[in-house]
Amino acid sequence: MRSNPQEYGICSNSFHGFRSRATPASERTHGRVPVFACTSEMVNTIKPGQAICVAAYTQRNMGTWIKDSMTTGAVATVATTAAAAVLGQLENGNAAAPLNAVSHILWGESATRHEETDARHTLVGAGLNAAAVTGWAGVHELFMPRGTKPSLGRALLTGAAVSALAYITDYHVVPKRLAPGFEERLSGSGMLGMYATLGLALAFGSLSREP
Repeated sequence: MRSNPQEYGICSNSFHGFRSRATPASERTHGRVPVFACTSEMVNTIKPGQAICVAAYTQRNMGTWIKDSMTTGAVATVATTAAAAVLGQLENGNAAAPLNAVSHILWGESATRHEETDARHTLVGAGLNAAAVTGWAGVHELFMPRGTKPSLGRALLTGAAVSALAYITDYHVVPKRLAPGFEERLSGSGMLGMYATLGLALAFGSLSREP
């Protein structure tokens, strides 16, 4: 039975019968449907000849995931950089020391003892931290809903889990040369503060985006 063109969208020439709730009649096309019209309902009931819908749905979600990861990563980068500076000042009397230590990944162990604020150590350390944090933001966003804000509980629990995973990876999985280096300039309490900041910042980043 043919679907009513006023009620249903078309995902391919052979794909009828799924409500296209996101697509107004004026925007429907013959032979294919715009990316934003492919819904999870369509994907879950996919049949041969309907792969165009899966591709469009995946493309849309991938683009949204990248955007959300960058947004959350920016929030987490600012928060962890500020936390490193504050904790460094409180514990060492030097706000740059923890960020300088991160640059040991490129410059070796001597960077963990560098005291001055400069581009070679401080700026490079901040950049390496930003890259790592944005990567963890991407992991966090894999568990967040696309196109809408997550619940507070979901954001906080996922942020805490990803932060714990980051700690395990940093200090029990990767070689010491790839560890952040914060541990060389911060106490145990300071390290707890860094990873707590990461978890909270990941959650806040997801909660702050526009739906």
